[in-house]
Amino acid sequence: MSVFSSIQDGDLVRSIAKASSRLVYMAPGVSLAIADAIKTQIQRQHLKQIAIIIDGDEECCRLGYGDAVALESLTTDAQGQVFPCDDMPVCASGCSWLTTRC
Repeated sequence: MSVFSSIQDGDLVRSIAKASSRLVYMAPGVSLAIADAIKTQIQRQHLKQIAIIIDGDEECCRLGYGDAVALESLTTDAQGQVFPCDDMPVCASGCSWLTTRC
């Protein structure tokens, strides 16, 4: 077993689709494919808890860690589903966006 492994958007999309009780997504950014997979789970409303932690800083998008349009789309969809979205001050790990449902 290797110490490092590569994970692609397709791998994450499949994992998100398989979530049965909780979904936790923590990353420096989000792509359109991943945002769509998360939005599908939000719309299904069968998970007990969803936590999404994304570094929404513009610098992350400039470095290629996500798509600003995907982040905005995910935020808009979550708010439309009465799913609270909170902007948080940047913490030590650089995370600045959090949304959860319990």
